[in-house]
Amino acid sequence: MNNLMVLAVFFTLFTSLHGTIPPMKGGPLPEKVREHTEMMQSEYPNSNMAHIIQKWVVDKQKAILNPEIGINNLETLTTSFPVLVGKYADAVNVQTDAPQQLQAELFDGPWPTLTMREFYLENSYNQFELDGMVYGWIEVSGPESLYTGPYGTFGMGGHAATFVREMIDSVDAYVNFADFDNDGDG
Repeated sequence: MNNLMVLAVFFTLFTSLHGTIPPMKGGPLPEKVREHTEMMQSEYPNSNMAHIIQKWVVDKQKAILNPEIGINNLETLTTSFPVLVGKYADAVNVQTDAPQQLQAELFDGPWPTLTMREFYLENSYNQFELDGMVYGWIEVSGPESLYTGPYGTFGMGGHAATFVREMIDSVDAYVNFADFDNDGDG
């Protein structure tokens, strides 16, 4: 359950940073999704990372069209981010080596299948490198029910943002978040 929560928080943050998936068949966005998207756009109107990716795409297109540049000479786009492994105050029987296993599974290897880093490198033909550092266990102040909401609500009504904020506040003294400033905007 704890590993699932860690992965859920990771994917929730990662996807919310990179965009919103539209509803099937072009229908209207749910109100909460629309509000969240507008909030993200207003808080990050000039995301430097978006400009970096756009420039990289243009450079890639130029390299494809111009054999003198060559696609193999393109610079690898590298991003790095922290993974915070949280533990609810009422958690019992926590797997003590989970952060180390997650570091190996996501970034360092070896892993029986591909690590996440290897997956992105392979699928981008060595043009996108994903790196990071796992920090944990970070104990938060509340029980699981506070952060996840009532059973069967899939986190709706929970306080996932509070869960993440508590973890960030707990590690802020010893994690240099500037190491994960992928777009150089501080």
